Amino acid sequence: MKAAIILALCLAIAHCLVDVEELGEEFVEKAKHLHDVCVAQTQVPNSVINLYKAGIFPVQNNLLKKYLTCLWLESKGANRNLEFNDEVIKNFFPASIAAHLVPIYVGCAKLVKQSAPMSTPIDDKFYLISNCIYFKDPENWVFF
Repeated sequence: MKAAIILALCLAIAHCLVDVEELGEEFVEKAKHLHDVCVAQTQVPNSVINLYKAGIFPVQNNLLKKYLTCLWLESKGANRNLEFNDEVIKNFFPASIAAHLVPIYVGCAKLVKQSAPMSTPIDDKFYLISNCIYFKDPENWVFF
């Protein structure tokens, strides 16, 4: 369950499993903006992001965890209380998969919110959420 919706989105889109054509130009622009903002804030190397896009989850990489948190918060897909905005999340996906993916995102957030100790750092919680999303449906993994 690691990041989030934000999202879990895809910037170096070549590594995503969802068809880029289906995502559209607006998505690519939003994803690029979020990616650029969050890379600037966290200084996470693109090589680490690319590993994550490919389904390789570096557990001890705090910069990646901060990047994931940034994506969720900057996109307004979630807040620090792990409350997810279904409409924002839905707008990051093509209609063909949104109805399927939004419940997965919300379900993973609820799972982490209920099971992670209160003292768990927010970056770790968003990391767990993002990983959960990936493992629930790796075929439709979207991350940028």
